[in-house]
Amino acid sequence: MNKETGKLDIKALHHASDAELPDGTKVRQIIIDERDVDQIPKIIQRERKRHGVPPLSDEQLAAEVLKAKQNVTTIDNPAVLIEMNVSFAYLRHAMMKIAYELAFLWLGESYLDDLSAAELRTAICAPNITSTDEIPGYLGDAVNCEAFKLWSEDKTHHIAYAMVGNGGIALAVRVFDIYAAVVWVTKDASRYLLGRDANAVLRFLTIEPVSGNIRDVPFNEELYRLARVMTEAARTACASPTAS
Repeated sequence: MNKETGKLDIKALHHASDAELPDGTKVRQIIIDERDVDQIPKIIQRERKRHGVPPLSDEQLAAEVLKAKQNVTTIDNPAVLIEMNVSFAYLRHAMMKIAYELAFLWLGESYLDDLSAAELRTAICAPNITSTDEIPGYLGDAVNCEAFKLWSEDKTHHIAYAMVGNGGIALAVRVFDIYAAVVWVTKDASRYLLGRDANAVLRFLTIEPVSGNIRDVPFNEELYRLARVMTEAARTACASPTAS
């Protein structure tokens, strides 16, 4: 990235390879970026030395440099090499933060006073890499997460939903089909379900990043949709002719 323009700065990498001309002559082909044109004399003499060929005279070198400068090629749609340094040391923190924020959104502002919410906040905000290790739940590969087996085909979607179990509420979160987490966001489900419509609390969310489409519905509605899909698939399979 060019710091001055803020745009991607593409530069051809130095590449040397052996090639053969149509007449059978073997040559050394070297590709450099046009911004490195001043390095041509040095490159020519260095390659000749490496291959045991005598150095060129000043006149010969000047002629070869001129020939090289005239042999300019423009590459359309070049392959771009980007080096990125990414640390996954705080992946658990990041996934749990998503679950915590969804819990606040779905359970309401009173969730801030929940003991489990306080524990999550402390663990997520701590600089210690191991601070989330004691938070119960799952974090790992999405493909190995049982909570998302029913949505294994939706590989390009971010998915999250809330469910009740063991008296508490857990949030399942998946980023594409790469990472998944299941976090117990509260141990007291009755605090959020008593006297309230469970559909307002137990939600299902899917986001398609490319199109930006978002589907936020009650979790029960998503389960009904899956049941209809499976019923239709079974009906189609039964109606299909079987080869004898």
